[in-house]
Amino acid sequence: MVRFPSLYRRLVPLLFRLSPGSRLRRMFLQRAVDSGWASFDRRDFELNFLYFAPDAEFEFPPAMQTLGVPA
Repeated sequence: MVRFPSLYRRLVPLLFRLSPGSRLRRMFLQRAVDSGWASFDRRDFELNFLYFAPDAEFEFPPAMQTLGVPA
C-alpha cells in the first residue's frame, strides 16, 4: 500500500467483491488492521490516511490531548 498506492486503490474494490469468508479477503483485512494499529502506535498518521479518501481529515477529541497526542 505504501510503495504502490495506485495499485492498492485499484485492488481494494476487487477484494471487497469477494465473499466475506474468502481467505484472501480476510488476510487482506487482517493485514490492514495490523498495519493501522502499528502506524498509530508510531504516530505515523499519514500512513493511516492512505486507507481513506484523499480529502479525509481526522480531528482528535480534546480528551486525547491528555494522552500526549498533539492537537
